[in-house]
Amino acid sequence: MSTIQVSSTRNVIAALKYARDGKDKEQDKCVAQSGYGTNPKQSEWEFLAVRNAYHKNNGIQGHIIIQSFPTGEVSPKQANQLGLQLVTKINEQLPQEYQAAIYTHGNTDQIHNHIIINAVSAENGRKYTKYKQWEFVKDLNDELMQAHGLSIPERVAERETLVEQKLTEKGKYSWKSDLKQRINQAMDEVMSKVEPTIDAFKQQLKRLGVLVHDRKRKGVPIFMYQFTDEEEKDRKCKDFKLGGANYEKAEIESDIQRQQIQNIELQQQARRKHEQEATNAADIDTFIEMAANTSSAARNAIERTDTRTEESRTLAEQSETRTNQSKSAIRNAEHARENREAERKRHYLETQQRIREANQRRVARERDYGPSL
Repeated sequence: MSTIQVSSTRNVIAALKYARDGKDKEQDKCVAQSGYGTNPKQSEWEFLAVRNAYHKNNGIQGHIIIQSFPTGEVSPKQANQLGLQLVTKINEQLPQEYQAAIYTHGNTDQIHNHIIINAVSAENGRKYTKYKQWEFVKDLNDELMQAHGLSIPERVAERETLVEQKLTEKGKYSWKSDLKQRINQAMDEVMSKVEPTIDAFKQQLKRLGVLVHDRKRKGVPIFMYQFTDEEEKDRKCKDFKLGGANYEKAEIESDIQRQQIQNIELQQQARRKHEQEATNAADIDTFIEMAANTSSAARNAIERTDTRTEESRTLAEQSETRTNQSKSAIRNAEHARENREAERKRHYLETQQRIREANQRRVARERDYGPSL
């Protein structure tokens, strides 16, 4: 039967790297992978880009769903596809979509998926941090398994968790919800520090009115939380009774350790960036010096060019003057030609008029005196 475990993480990069790149005796744990809104081969950087874009890189960074399958019931490829389908169903239920990477581990007898979901939506920057609101995932997983003809687990009694949930829904005070909020607040404060530690976590909880006692349960180290609730009642609660691995000693220590590793990596990246910037600065100084020398030579060349340009401008002006003079001479010659042509035409017309007048006089004499001999 397929089972689901849901938890949150304050170091999603470490969770992604473990799920994808983790090894078991030199054997890769991950045998299949896929992504929803992300490339699973580089999800840590794509998740980080979204969180940085909305300035929401502190506190809860992601949610982890462990989806396990019975031995021999599905292949790694089928398991990975079921994980992707579960993520699709989850995003259909939420008001905005969240990126998710699905990594299938097949290094054990029981095939299981590590589904890592970005806590910040790439759509609008909304952050999903409330752990209990992920409980609906179990119902979606049951529906998915039933649709594929796979076995569905019998639910382990969760009466205490459901009671707390109902109290919250009715607006009533729940001391466990109060305790979990204080733990979350303490973790957010500690994880934002340069050097997060378990001692810092305990000190922060103490400032919030919660004492942390180290205990053991069947030889396994656990936390016992103790505080006085709003009803002035002294409350004690073992970590595993708070309804999620997120509040258990092992998970908290793991989160802090992963954050320490991430902080070291970020410090190393910052140091490398600083060294590169220093190298670049030295290169820039050299470049500036070379540019200054080049600039001096360029100024001399520009001055020579300016001189030649001025000479060319003078020649152009002289040429333009000569051209204008030539145009004026041509216009004058054209006027003179037109005047001569008009004079010839006038002279021709006058001559023709005199000839006509002479002919008219001759015709008149012949009419009066007869033709001349």
